[in-house]
Amino acid sequence: SGINAEYGGHWWDKLCVEGPGYGYHPRADKSWLIVKPGTEETAYEAFAGTDVLITSEGHRYLGAPLGTNHFKEKFVREKIDKWTQELKTLIKIAESEPQTAYAAFSVGLSKRWLFTMRTTSGISELFAPLEEVINSSFIPTIISRHATPSQRDVFALPARDGGVGVFNPILTSELEYERSLAATAPLSKVIHEQVTNIEPARALALAKELVSAKQSMIAAKRTHEKNIAKNTV
Repeated sequence: SGINAEYGGHWWDKLCVEGPGYGYHPRADKSWLIVKPGTEETAYEAFAGTDVLITSEGHRYLGAPLGTNHFKEKFVREKIDKWTQELKTLIKIAESEPQTAYAAFSVGLSKRWLFTMRTTSGISELFAPLEEVINSSFIPTIISRHATPSQRDVFALPARDGGVGVFNPILTSELEYERSLAATAPLSKVIHEQVTNIEPARALALAKELVSAKQSMIAAKRTHEKNIAKNTV
């Protein structure tokens, strides 16, 4: 919650009353209130009589961690451990079906990492174990030899630039987060301002801003890839 616990209790009561009229039926046993450390007692008092779950550590929200740095790191490490094990399984498949394994990596497994990168900042170094397996086992299994550092950079490029799209998650993580912030900035601004009624003209302008922001994000990514390609030639 982005509001103080006492006000949050009033908000919850109002949500329970008005929510059903909009087709939303709040379930306290599936609702989490994330508060600052030291404010738990106030939160419990404000939500007394409900089954709302309260934590000062953190919780997953829409697939991303929300809470303390410790919680965020623990959440991401667990995901990376799981992805690393899945990649090792994919490597076994690559021994006999390299093209199938490469396709599964490109359009499936690696896309899961991108979501976490785009929603969570400051986690680049946590991807080191995953990159180690990519560089020391996955790529060698796909191409039947180990890659030099410069070749690893090339393999991270998209096919249009002579690479194979096996990006380095350590180098990609923070870039993806920054691009995500830029692409969603217009919508975030409206949410932060708590705009409830958007006139058609403003809605159209917002849509154009979102498209422009996304195009700028794509252009920035393309420029970054071109610079890497030039430096590895």
